[in-house]
Amino acid sequence: MHRFVRPAPTSARSPQHSAFRRQDPALVRHHDRAASRDQHRRMLMQELTLTQLQKSFVNASRREAGLIKPPFDPDTFDWESHDFVGWADAKIPQRSYVFVPVDGEVRGVILRAVPPSRSHRSAVCAWCEDVIAVQGIRMFTAKRAGDAGRRGNTVGTLVHELFDCSAHARREPTGWEGRDDPEAFVAKRVEKLRANAEGFVRRVMDGK
Repeated sequence: MHRFVRPAPTSARSPQHSAFRRQDPALVRHHDRAASRDQHRRMLMQELTLTQLQKSFVNASRREAGLIKPPFDPDTFDWESHDFVGWADAKIPQRSYVFVPVDGEVRGVILRAVPPSRSHRSAVCAWCEDVIAVQGIRMFTAKRAGDAGRRGNTVGTLVHELFDCSAHARREPTGWEGRDDPEAFVAKRVEKLRANAEGFVRRVMDGK
């Protein structure tokens, strides 16, 4: 924050008596880069064990959390290549699980798939917002945490049923999408994916 300095009584003021103390541009850039790196770390998937995954749920009972079985080995899984991780339950197809970083801590959410209607059409995923991969989008609901969830309140979202949004967000842009700066376009899309996924989990966590 700029520090206010009372003006000098004379009309000719020296630089050190300017109305506002100027910040060193190099210092400002350093702080901006540090803040960006800190935000990036908070949004990265962390390597988690099965026990940590089970304890991360915000809307599941202990029994429900204890039933999860990842379709991969948590010890060898490439966590950092994903903005979030999700899968469908092998025994209960209408149930899925997603794990999303929120403020540096991974939060787990149980989702329930809404049966598709007969007039089911293509749609845009609310998380990655990819306008090309518009097939395989499913409506899911999640019981809210706390008292709201116990009262039956839920939160809905449209998302790829394979939870492969990280790949869609990083696909090569079309000519009209990334004509100015393809790399910046992809980076912005990844950032938006992370923000959308985190925003959904925050809505689930708001158990009021």
